This record gives sequence, C-alpha cells and structure tokens, in this order.
Amino acid sequence: MASVLKFWQTRRTPSPPAQPVRVLNLCANGELGLLRSTILRANGFEVDSPNSEQDILGAIEQRTYDVALICHSISPEAALKFANHFLKRHPDKWLIYVAKTPWEQSPINANVSVSAIDGPELLIRTLHDCSRVINRADAA
Repeated sequence: MASVLKFWQTRRTPSPPAQPVRVLNLCANGELGLLRSTILRANGFEVDSPNSEQDILGAIEQRTYDVALICHSISPEAALKFANHFLKRHPDKWLIYVAKTPWEQSPINANVSVSAIDGPELLIRTLHDCSRVINRADAA
C-alpha cells in the first residue's frame, strides 16, 4: 500500500484546500474504504471511515462534515438511510455517490456521482470542486 500512496502523492491534482474538507467515507468493503481514505488524506482531506451502522450514525451526529461519500458497496437501503440522516444533520453539505461504473444508477439523491473505475483523481477533483462551492456558501 505504501507504493500506491507514494504514487498518488506524486500525482496529486489541485493543491489541498486552504481549509481542510471533512469527509465521511462510507464503504462496506473495508479494504476499498481504507485505500480511499488513505489517498484522500494524502491529498489534504480529513477523513473518517466508520465501519458499523452504529458508528456511522454516531459520527454523523457527533462531528461536522462537509461531504459524505457513499460507496456502491453499501446496500441501496442503507445508502438511503445514511444519506437522509446525513442531510438532516448537515443540510447544506454535499453527498457524493461513488458508483462502480459510469452507468450505475445512484440509489440516493446525490449532489454528484463519480465512477470508481475512473480512479481516485476524478474523486479528488470532485472533492476540490465541492470544497470551493462549500467555502463560497459558508462565506456568504
């Protein structure tokens, strides 16, 4: 994993946001979630990746997030539950659905959908774009 991290640190897209973006990374596949979290942290994002439903709901209640990433590995029912809970607690923040392929339909009403097969660079660029929108909204 160290070589993968080094590769993504050297290929970073835009520089990290001035104010760290807090990301809630929800993924049922532990290895995929860990890899995604590691790459996002290496690119300047603050990331929490709770594992259980109880931990996810607790994190949503106890912390403030700018973005929730909901991975295709989460069941559609659980994705909808977590998305609704996230938006109740963080109404002006963003939901990003990470689909397996570009053709997969999102089970949630996400602000943005990205495809996992497009690689981490697209997700990183999308998070940077979200951070600019969020920072403008917070400044207004």
